[in-house]
Amino acid sequence: MKNYIIGLLLVIILVFASLFYKEKTRLRYTAFPIAETKGSDNVNLHLYVFFSKQNCTPCLEYIKELNELPQEIKVVGVVPDFELKDEAILREITGAAFPLMGNSRFKQFIPIYSPTTVGVSTRGEIYFVLPGVPGEKDYIENFLMSLYYKLQRLFTNKIV
Repeated sequence: MKNYIIGLLLVIILVFASLFYKEKTRLRYTAFPIAETKGSDNVNLHLYVFFSKQNCTPCLEYIKELNELPQEIKVVGVVPDFELKDEAILREITGAAFPLMGNSRFKQFIPIYSPTTVGVSTRGEIYFVLPGVPGEKDYIENFLMSLYYKLQRLFTNKIV
């Protein structure tokens, strides 16, 4: 009987210890920081493209397609802060015509793999994360256009 009581006490202690540990290690979710840029009044979706001029050229080929997206989709490039000094060279290499920002504001959200596109709502909710890989330009382009048409239907057919 004594062993059962000791075992029960150990289980109770472990349960309380795990609750305390879980509370200490729980991630605090914060909304994705939305960049206020010119012409962002009618935006339904924000795309943040994390990339660098050091990425492989085939990995960056879909970035040129992001220049031609509808106005309701706002694209912002996020690059390492030190690369912003050579913004003209960066734009020449990638073909990016959208605004570029340094990554210091997005420290919590910097992906491990680059280039990566993050789709974010106007409230800062992350909808999707797409890695850019060689030869996947068509897939990403088709995904974004399909998403655009779904969003367009959603926002034009709002239930009042």
